[in-house]
Amino acid sequence: MRAIVLGVAAGIAVFGLAGIGPSDAKEIALGAADFHERCGSDEPDIRLKRAWCAVADVLSPDAEGTFDTMGLLYHCAYDAEPVLEWGLQIAFCDILAAWSEEAAVRADARYWSAYALDEIGRYDEAIADLDYALQLQPDFYNALLNRGLAKRKNGDLGGAVDDYDAAIELEPARMDAYNNRGTVFLRLERYDRAIADFQKALDLQPGNSLTRFNLGLALQREGRLRAALANYEALAAAGDAIGEVVDIAFLHGQRAEAYADLNDGAAAVAAYEDVVSHDPSVSAAHFMLAQFRAFGPDEVRDFDKALFHAEENLRLDPADGVGVYVLARIHAAKGDIESAVATHRRLADNHWVYKSLYISVLKQKGYLDGDAPEDEWSEAAQAALTECARENCTILNE
Repeated sequence: MRAIVLGVAAGIAVFGLAGIGPSDAKEIALGAADFHERCGSDEPDIRLKRAWCAVADVLSPDAEGTFDTMGLLYHCAYDAEPVLEWGLQIAFCDILAAWSEEAAVRADARYWSAYALDEIGRYDEAIADLDYALQLQPDFYNALLNRGLAKRKNGDLGGAVDDYDAAIELEPARMDAYNNRGTVFLRLERYDRAIADFQKALDLQPGNSLTRFNLGLALQREGRLRAALANYEALAAAGDAIGEVVDIAFLHGQRAEAYADLNDGAAAVAAYEDVVSHDPSVSAAHFMLAQFRAFGPDEVRDFDKALFHAEENLRLDPADGVGVYVLARIHAAKGDIESAVATHRRLADNHWVYKSLYISVLKQKGYLDGDAPEDEWSEAAQAALTECARENCTILNE
């Protein structure tokens, strides 16, 4: 549990984004007893009553000292972790918003309560608090920025664009709103607008790794794969230095997809290897490596590595039916027909749909008589599957 500090004032102004200074700290002086008294009162504002009680629950009634404005703001704007403490942060913000006589302080309090509400997924409430902050201070850039983010998360993409438009009009030299608006256009599949916004953000802040990654995504989705890779490779060259900003395994995954779409098997394999090097738990990368190593260009084929990645994929994702099928075909490609047949049967016996599909395809390919039943494995069906495995025939993509 976070320590509750009474009487903290020095150095806290950095938390206030709406212009709070020490001179605003004089009108509030709340001691521990005040929180307990108001928790037990007939306070008509239910949200405020909950706030008094939330603080009272963690504050001894006989604790010495008092909270002034900056002391409340310290706990309101505190970047609370773990998430279980977000509710306490909101409580301090609610009290500050209700008790301060300064509009700038109330705006900041609602900004920070919205921040906490957004973190716990209560987007409607976050938006309402930011509405209030912006009523008090219409030029509150960060409130516009965060309301746009909350609207985007809440599915109101048009409203998010409107807020980012307003933020850009307010402070056109800041890159944040361009980047954030670009992410909305990316979701709307308006890739030209997304690319323009990300490029503008990079013009304003050329070293921003997250925006460069976003630009790569937009270019990739528009089909400009070489341009996307230029951005990805620039980020990959930075190595772990960007790990706090960009998910490095995801970055390498996007590189791999782009190279695969360009039919550059060797580069795709190298990028997928980078994925599992940074995060061995990414089953999809193991799945793709299994396929490339077994059935890709000659220069990347390695059946032992293919088998390893296929088995690792299924260890991580045992329910991956296609992964079982790929494993069966790898066994067949290695000449281990017994294991191939057993693995095909493992999939076919898992669900009647797979069983029916296998028997239907075996008939279509002429391995099994057309009048054989499709809901059971006969000796003839087993023999047909064995012959199919010897020739490493395809089943699921038929």
